[in-house]
Amino acid sequence: MNRRISSGFIALLVTVGHDALAANPPKYSKYEQETIDEVVRDKKLKIDIAPTGKLVEGIDIVPLEVIEQRDPVPGFVNIFHATTKKYVIERQVLQSAGAAWDQALVDETARNLRSNAQLSVVICLPVQGSAPGRVRLLVITKDVWSLRLNEEFLAGGYGLQEYSLEATEENLAGTQQVILGRFIYFPQSYTLGAEFFSPRVEGRWITLGADANIIINRNSGNTEGTYGTVGASRPLYSNSTAWSGALTTNWENDV
Repeated sequence: MNRRISSGFIALLVTVGHDALAANPPKYSKYEQETIDEVVRDKKLKIDIAPTGKLVEGIDIVPLEVIEQRDPVPGFVNIFHATTKKYVIERQVLQSAGAAWDQALVDETARNLRSNAQLSVVICLPVQGSAPGRVRLLVITKDVWSLRLNEEFLAGGYGLQEYSLEATEENLAGTQQVILGRFIYFPQSYTLGAEFFSPRVEGRWITLGADANIIINRNSGNTEGTYGTVGASRPLYSNSTAWSGALTTNWENDV
């Protein structure tokens, strides 16, 4: 009896979810709606307002450049930064082609993509497939500028006490990997460092990060020490994720 009651309850939830999706379509900002209209028009697609239960026959990834035609900046500026590659976006999609449309998985996909600071716009939409009962998942993303240059300084009565400069590529070769170079000045020493972060290791849901620095005495040129961090983690990327964890080690040996 319990099984029959549970199954009936689940079926009711699916029906209500279907009706609610059709009656209450997602709300988008003016910019997002303009983006949707432009992509749908260019790709000759039609939005499916009732995708629940339909077979997903494919996933279409549309990554947009930082500078588009509607922006006042000339488009050639895009050559100075990296745009996220399609396969990098697609491997984060939880909805599988060949399975029935699952709105929860699509919503989780959008949340995971939005958590990446490299993406300023993330839109996941159902569009009509090649036949009735079929649907496609359209994923639209827009990158932000990937190059960063940060500097800080501290000065006092004795002149410059500290100066730091960091140059960062937030989207190395369009893979969303991060590489950073660091220089830190002190009156008696300076530090050279580098940092690397990968959100996915060989396509798996494992992140990897490493940060290493070396301190050099300005007068003698000798090494005074090193410090850094190495870590890996497996995030909770879905409500169905069975486990998550992280392992980090730090070291510091300096004067």
